[in-house]
Amino acid sequence: MKNLFLFLLFLLPTYTFSQDDESFYKQISRGIIRLEDNSSRNPIGTAFFVSYKSDSAHYYLVTARHVVEPNRVLRARVSSQRSDNGQTEVIELRLPKDIWIYHPIGSRTINIGNKKEDIFPIDVAVTKVPGIKGRHIREIRYDKFNEKENQISKEKIEPPAQIIVLGFPGDLGFNLKEQHPLGRLGIVAMSAKEPFIRTEYMPGVNLLRDEQVLLIDSPILPGNSGSPILYFPPYTNKLRLIGLISATNINNSFAVAEPSIRIIEAIEHAFNIEQKIMGGWHPLK
Repeated sequence: MKNLFLFLLFLLPTYTFSQDDESFYKQISRGIIRLEDNSSRNPIGTAFFVSYKSDSAHYYLVTARHVVEPNRVLRARVSSQRSDNGQTEVIELRLPKDIWIYHPIGSRTINIGNKKEDIFPIDVAVTKVPGIKGRHIREIRYDKFNEKENQISKEKIEPPAQIIVLGFPGDLGFNLKEQHPLGRLGIVAMSAKEPFIRTEYMPGVNLLRDEQVLLIDSPILPGNSGSPILYFPPYTNKLRLIGLISATNINNSFAVAEPSIRIIEAIEHAFNIEQKIMGGWHPLK
């Protein structure tokens, strides 16, 4: 953790999102949230906001598909910045059922040698959330036409790139009004390139993962599912989202991640769908 703190301090002068006085961590923390079950208030995973240049009316909230596929009502505490005085205030985002749009590639079967094998669905889910009048959330920018403004990598990052995972592993006693994601250092350990990695689909059922998944060497715990994986290319001042945490491999020794191209595909898919039900903003009780 000490090394992570020093690494983030090194980044602060360069990798800021804006010209205000907030630190890098303070700013990016407003864009990463802990998803909670609305009835139990138990944490179930992590999500993050993306702004899509082609759709200025909405934020795109991204997480892992398996986190939200049980189709339950969710809530989150979101740190927003007021436009009038720049102060940060926490508000509640309520997420009803049936709002999530999944990556268009679901579960499928392929031939491997003489055997048929089931492939785990692409583990990315997106929902559109309306903007907030008079407030701003720090988001990761996606601009498909302007690479200088785009912060989601269109290329797979090859090992051994050093990365940061930011999310909410477990509860960790985070009974705070303003929550703070936990940062962990890691490296991109492997790019699969063909289906051979397995993760648990349901108790007792392990399925192969897509050939594009990444293996991340970083400590991962329940609650990290959906956490963004951030990369800072050497000698540049550009933050890049390179994927999201999906699961651990069967031996729980590495994290399995969906690469950024799958996130882009899911956002583009959601953009082309008319979403009739959306989450709503409410004062924090």
